[in-house]
Amino acid sequence: MVLMVVFVSLLAATSYMALGALKGNASERAVFQAFLIAESALDTLEAQAKQDRSILCRALTNYSLAGHTATFTKEVIQESGTRRFRITATATVGGATARVQGVYPYHCPFPLGVPAALTSRPRIEVSGNAEINGQNVSTLNLTRTQGAQTLLNGLTSYSLSVENPSQVPIGSYVRVGAHIFKVAGNQNTLTLLPTSPISSPLSIASGTNVELILYPVLQQSGISGTYSTIALPTTEGLVVNQTISVTIGNQTYTGQIAEINAGSNPKTIRISWQTSPPSNLPEGTPLSVTVLGAASNLTISVQGNAQITNGYQQNSSLVPSNPDDLFYMVFGMDKTTFRALYPGISPGQFNGNLRNWETIVVNQSITSNVVLCGSGILVVFGELKVNGTCDSGFEGLVYVAGDYDQQGNAQIRGAVVVEGVADLQGCKGDDCWTNIAGTGQRQGKITFDPWVMYRLRSGEQASETFQRLRWRRL
Repeated sequence: MVLMVVFVSLLAATSYMALGALKGNASERAVFQAFLIAESALDTLEAQAKQDRSILCRALTNYSLAGHTATFTKEVIQESGTRRFRITATATVGGATARVQGVYPYHCPFPLGVPAALTSRPRIEVSGNAEINGQNVSTLNLTRTQGAQTLLNGLTSYSLSVENPSQVPIGSYVRVGAHIFKVAGNQNTLTLLPTSPISSPLSIASGTNVELILYPVLQQSGISGTYSTIALPTTEGLVVNQTISVTIGNQTYTGQIAEINAGSNPKTIRISWQTSPPSNLPEGTPLSVTVLGAASNLTISVQGNAQITNGYQQNSSLVPSNPDDLFYMVFGMDKTTFRALYPGISPGQFNGNLRNWETIVVNQSITSNVVLCGSGILVVFGELKVNGTCDSGFEGLVYVAGDYDQQGNAQIRGAVVVEGVADLQGCKGDDCWTNIAGTGQRQGKITFDPWVMYRLRSGEQASETFQRLRWRRL
């Protein structure tokens, strides 16, 4: 794909030079050249976006060719209820201005860095029989749709049938029983490449577990003292100071994430190990990540029969004290950029329902009690009180830039993040902390669910092929 980007740029440069030989007056040549630069800018952006679709979600940098510059403007539009990007490239040559516009699928996955099922800047109070559940996350179970198999020695690839293979990204890793494979195809079945040679026939029973590895090790480097650097296919969901572990044979190594470099290729994390780093981490080795039940920048109180599983941290470095930093940790962009992409609705327009993993933004406090239902991401720029969920519960992320209370029979699978009021130190009264209360129903009020978070990180229209939907000169 990098070669494709280079090829597009070289083709544009060659075409630009060829235009110099065209007959016509200077004004006509300037128009041709301006359109060529604008079209080349859009073509190059497309080639880059096919390699990394999140490029369109960030600020677009200017494009330069032969001493001239093209600028981009970006809009988010709705077409039949589907969000699209409309991008215009503008170039000026010799006083002539040209504009070229393209419409593209909208796909802005969020990193959703959440260290706990409930992450809160304010103090947390859990009471009654309420329960908040975290867990250690390493793999996701995939459902096989075929019987037993035998892999012969020397096999270099094989096909495995699972439900929804397209949800398993090419380049990811899966574990089949005790063996790790890299995913090379995901159309109708998974095409798997062994990470180590199959030296003798390998029998895979019909009931053998198949797991998608969330954070597979690509390689380890930079070992120094108790530190090492680990390359990963993705760092989405990870948070600085989060606890991780890795098991090699019968030995488990534990450490903390000291640094995340999501902009490098490949992406890396720097680990501070409790002991010396493992000397060897084979390709595809799964990292296990600790997701706490609750984490607060202030204190946490657990009262009555309430409980928090998988631990909790108060006065935690996992939770930024600055509300804007917390927002960026979750969504990977500042609020201004986010709100331009998601203009939002009024409280009266929100009925508590989210569908098909959509993102809904409410621009003000919701003063009435809310019953949530469906699946997706709900962002409220104000206060929110959740009084219940429908019978099937709610799957998704709830982000509240204000005070949050949850009570009644509400059950949320995914995660909840609470900013609270901006000035927590000067705040007085009930609005100063996050309240989770209610009677127990043999299920958690908030339960971290790695499958839900994985689906949310895929973004809207995740399965839609990236291609130019429309193109025109303006």
